[in-house]
Amino acid sequence: ARQFASGIHGEIQGVRLNRAQINRKFSGSFYQAGARQDESAALRQRALTFARERGLDAGEVAGALGAAQTEFSVLAPTSQQRGRGLSDAAARRENLDQYLGVAEFARDTDQNQGEVMRVAGMLSQAGITGPQQRETLLAMTGMAQQGAIELGAVTRTALAPIQARMGTAVSRLGPGATEQ
Repeated sequence: ARQFASGIHGEIQGVRLNRAQINRKFSGSFYQAGARQDESAALRQRALTFARERGLDAGEVAGALGAAQTEFSVLAPTSQQRGRGLSDAAARRENLDQYLGVAEFARDTDQNQGEVMRVAGMLSQAGITGPQQRETLLAMTGMAQQGAIELGAVTRTALAPIQARMGTAVSRLGPGATEQ
């Protein structure tokens, strides 16, 4: 009986440790984006609820979000969001929702969540957002599934040339360009 109780105690401690590590990963991402403790707790709960309701691994989502936030500041409010009158907290919530959707997209297309989130962050930095970003992600994941590209390599090795080309293309659109 003592051995059984010890085993159960160890399992419970393992679950607690795992949950604490996931919470720490989410909180680190939110703090990097400028969220304070109360906002971070609300964002963390939002992310955990999303993951649970959609059958996503919360640890994988937290790790992917952390990688994308560290490399591309995907949760930070943008000037466009501030221009629309969003508070920084509302912008972080909007960005979190967008990138949780990217995590779900990655799972649904059988891609690595971290790689897809980083590519989405790279595209956002280049001004490719909304439906254009989704179309680009669909094309890139399709190419990755066919073996034509490796998504992880896109952000690791091809980032500078790709961003330069995207920046050139976006700048050619002119001031009256819209997302359509």
